[in-house]
Amino acid sequence: MIKSSKVNVFFIAMFLISSLVLWFGNCQAKESTNPFGSILAEGRYRTDELSQDEDDMVAEERSLIRAKRNAVEQVGTVIRSDTRVENYMVVTDVVDISAAAAMKVTILEHRKIPIASQVYEHQTKINAQIEEGDLSWMSRGVQEKSLQSDYKNLQVEYDNNMKLDESLRQQWRSSANEDERQALKGKIIENNKQFQVIMLFDEGYVQFLNKKYGEVVATMSKVIELAPDYADAYNYRGNGYAGLRRYDEALVEINKAIQLKPDYETAYYNRGGVYAQKGDWKAAVNDYSKALTLDPQDYSAYNNRGNVYLQQEKLPEAMADFNKTLLINSKYVGGYINRGLGYFNKEQYQLAIADFNRALALDAHTAKAYYNKALAHEQLDEKKEAMVAYQEFIKNAAPEQVEYVKIAEKRIAELKQ
Repeated sequence: MIKSSKVNVFFIAMFLISSLVLWFGNCQAKESTNPFGSILAEGRYRTDELSQDEDDMVAEERSLIRAKRNAVEQVGTVIRSDTRVENYMVVTDVVDISAAAAMKVTILEHRKIPIASQVYEHQTKINAQIEEGDLSWMSRGVQEKSLQSDYKNLQVEYDNNMKLDESLRQQWRSSANEDERQALKGKIIENNKQFQVIMLFDEGYVQFLNKKYGEVVATMSKVIELAPDYADAYNYRGNGYAGLRRYDEALVEINKAIQLKPDYETAYYNRGGVYAQKGDWKAAVNDYSKALTLDPQDYSAYNNRGNVYLQQEKLPEAMADFNKTLLINSKYVGGYINRGLGYFNKEQYQLAIADFNRALALDAHTAKAYYNKALAHEQLDEKKEAMVAYQEFIKNAAPEQVEYVKIAEKRIAELKQ
């Protein structure tokens, strides 16, 4: 157990894991030059004259999605060219998600241009503002494998919907049978409605990444009205309730998601997080274990199950899970911090400090690593090193860590005596 009775060890949150900054080295975002600024991007989408205002609106939205994707690709190009980036392929998914969530988009122009008989091209030009600080902050919140999987699945849904739209329109153009053309037109309109569901879900997903939990609940409720069997929407409405600390309502939603999709790994993972927040350790372990049977490579699930074991003082089980986390993803900051906490609880303070330093080598602004490192130095009676670590914690602490800042300031004053 922890020797120090003066302060508590900072645990990584079990519901959302904070993790590494991707490419900004050791410089504070506010001190660096923003390499992105205004990104100009264009998206194009071909459609037909179906005498439907809604069809035009959806075509415009499709061209907007393509413009946003092009902007995200430009961000990736900038990051790849930055000499401070290492192992780019490891973090590509995180870059894409962070950029998509952090972008502030202004539509500069939309045009509908005739290119053939009854065939039009919708062109949308946008200005995407992405601040380096926003991108850096966002990257810390999207390290969970489940969030990355959801983003990939969302892009696949977009792609499949657009491919189906293009196929249906090609059939509509080439058909000479009026009944067949009317049937195809109906399928196109139905596919348009599905696209709007996907786009609305995307809006709620981005709101979740930006921690706007009340908006997530409202947006996902709209999705469910349009698509009552959309399991992902129930899962994210549950996430929104969990973010609002309305855990019982969160469980109702996630249970519904699992009912609709029994092998929904992400839902089990999220329900495990809700049970952990409620202190139901057995249920949390069961759900994380179920998630791992569905996806044995989910390092976040190993990490969070290890957290639960650590709460239960089951150190061998916790350390085994943290080791597995880092075996799967050696760049996962949360895994190093939590394994360091395991070593701390085993009173192996040098090993704890080594893991906190590994976390800081990946993200020099991880406040929790500094705080825990300071505690470990105190256990070794290394007062100078402890004060330095507390000072770094104070410099990098988030607004919600204000109470721990006060503790750190008090400990520095006491250590100086």
